[in-house]
Amino acid sequence: MAEEKPIPGKPAFEKPTSKSEVRIQEKEKREADLRSIEGQIHQSDEQRQQVLKQVENLKGDRAKLNKDLIDTTTRIRVIDGRLNAVELKLDDLEKNAAVLKTSLEARKDVMIEVLVALQRMGRKPPPAVFVRPDDILAALRASILLGDVLPGLRRDVEILVSDLDTLNTNQKNQAAERENLAKEKQNASSERERLTILVSSRQSQIEISEQKLRDERARITSLAKEVLTLKDLIMRMETDITGAAKAAEAARLVPLPGNGVARDDAFKDAARLAPKIAFAELRGSLALPAAGDVVKTYGSSDGYGGTEKGITIMPPSGAILSAPSDGWVAFSGPYRSYGQVLIINTGGGYHIVFIGIDHTLVEIGQFVLAGEPIAVMSRKQQTSSKSDLSEKASALYIELRKDGQAIDSRPWWGQLQNEKARG
Repeated sequence: MAEEKPIPGKPAFEKPTSKSEVRIQEKEKREADLRSIEGQIHQSDEQRQQVLKQVENLKGDRAKLNKDLIDTTTRIRVIDGRLNAVELKLDDLEKNAAVLKTSLEARKDVMIEVLVALQRMGRKPPPAVFVRPDDILAALRASILLGDVLPGLRRDVEILVSDLDTLNTNQKNQAAERENLAKEKQNASSERERLTILVSSRQSQIEISEQKLRDERARITSLAKEVLTLKDLIMRMETDITGAAKAAEAARLVPLPGNGVARDDAFKDAARLAPKIAFAELRGSLALPAAGDVVKTYGSSDGYGGTEKGITIMPPSGAILSAPSDGWVAFSGPYRSYGQVLIINTGGGYHIVFIGIDHTLVEIGQFVLAGEPIAVMSRKQQTSSKSDLSEKASALYIELRKDGQAIDSRPWWGQLQNEKARG
């Protein structure tokens, strides 16, 4: 058999790499990765120092600190939304790629027949199908021109070209989206670092000694074990816990409805120490504490023969929750089987209850502004099914209470009202 001549323009087969060369390459790669990590750490430390300087300048200026807290929380919420969108897009691209590859795999015989015919004519080995779809695309497009030679395969080849074109585009889109995802994660990390420092600065300004704070937390934990209902918990907190009692007294001084203050004006002063508008007048304008699908609403079945008394949303994993309105922290801590619970007294006899959070960022009696960070969701894996609120999901339950009784909160949430108007 005659020796086959090398194809012009095609490199000869490379000599197999030795073990020593492999080890050298691996060592160089590890060193490059280490340098990259060190660079990221250095950059992160520089950013942290910069934020610390900025926060130091904010000390004593409550208005600027509060505004920075709200602005940072808002940016994180926007970034979380973009991250979620990119992850969903990547998921769709990967699913589509899997379908295409399955389809192409089922038609492997057709591809082999075409490629073998081309190989015989060009004396050139066939390219890898799924690793470099752009290579096989060039080969298949050339085969279309051979319609006179392979008329029976022309239609199959055209379909293969279309699918491989789509797969090639899909792979390029995946690479672009993964790059976007990496950038968004870096942005989120920087903003969360900033928020951590800002929250730490805010909490350090609470006028209560560490010893009193520890005593209050111990008393709260003990009290939470004694009471059986959320209504009793709120009532006992406001009579037995100093911080909660002071907050309840301040909440009684909240302006009554119809005091003439416009909604926009009520939130302009970032240094305010109490709400400037009655909670009842915020009906239809409250922002949900985090972005996420609403999976259960007031009045729907709770799965146990009763009905839901609040709404349930599915925020992104680890989402930062913001206060829907001004108010005082009436309770913050573990309660019975509910896990971590946060209750905000918004004045006028209204309380907002949050259940399903990982940990809170506030203390009992603390006044928080609408938009300020108050808690963090768990980083448990989310479920994509709206009907599945399993333990793997990170679900947030929100309840609105008036004079201790749960009421329908839907009319208060601006997002739900907008969806109702569109629907």
